[in-house]
Amino acid sequence: MPFNVNPFPSYGPGGNNPESPGQRTVMYNTSPWETDLATRRKLEGDLATTKLSVNAKKYGDDLAFKQAENQRIDKNNRFTSVMQSLQGLLGNFNAGSTSVGGSSGTGPEITVGPVYSEQDIQRQINQSRAFNDAKAQTGFRTAQSQATGRGFSSRSPMLAALEGQYRNQALASSAEQETAFRTQAASENAGQILKGQQLRENQYASRMNEDIERRKPIFNTYNAMLSALAGLA
Repeated sequence: MPFNVNPFPSYGPGGNNPESPGQRTVMYNTSPWETDLATRRKLEGDLATTKLSVNAKKYGDDLAFKQAENQRIDKNNRFTSVMQSLQGLLGNFNAGSTSVGGSSGTGPEITVGPVYSEQDIQRQINQSRAFNDAKAQTGFRTAQSQATGRGFSSRSPMLAALEGQYRNQALASSAEQETAFRTQAASENAGQILKGQQLRENQYASRMNEDIERRKPIFNTYNAMLSALAGLA
C-alpha cells in the first residue's frame, strides 16, 4: 500500500530506538484517503460475500420449494387417479357387478322326497294281503280235499274250524307284514328326505363359496385402493 513519510517523525522514548538504543526510529502514518480506500474495499468484499450467501440460500430455498411442489403435484395426481378408479369400482358395486368370472349357473335339481309314496305303501300291503289270502285258501282246499277223502263231509264243523284257522293265519301274517313294511318305508323315506336336504344344503354352500371366491379380487382391489388413498391423503 502506498504511504507518505511524515515530515515530522516521532521518536522512541528518550529519542532512542528501544530495540537499538542510541538509534532513532521513524514512525510513518497512513493518510485518511488510504484508510477510506481500505475500508471501502473491505466493505465491498463483505458485501460480495453476503450477496453470495444470500443467493446461495435463495437458490437452496427455491430448489427445496420446487421439489416440494413437484412432490405435491405428483401426490395429487396419484390421488386423483386412484380416486377415479375407486369411483368406477363403486359404480360397479351400485350396478350389482361385484364378481368376476361369470356365475355358477343353475345347479342340477335335487328332489327332496320319500322313497315310497302312500300309494306305493298301500299297493305293497294289498299285494301282501292277496298273497296271504291265496296261500290260506290253497292250504284250506288241500286240507279239505284230504278230509273228504277220508270220509269227512265238506260241511263238517271240523272243516269249518280249519277254514277259520287258515283265514286267521292269513290275517295275522298280513297285519304283521303291513306293520313291518310301513316301518321300513317310514325309515327309508326319512333317510331319503334327509339325504336330499343335505344335498341341497351342500349345493347351496358350494354355490355361495364359488360366489365368495369370485368376489374376493374385487374386494381386495377395493381395500387396496382405500389403503392407497389413506397413504396419499
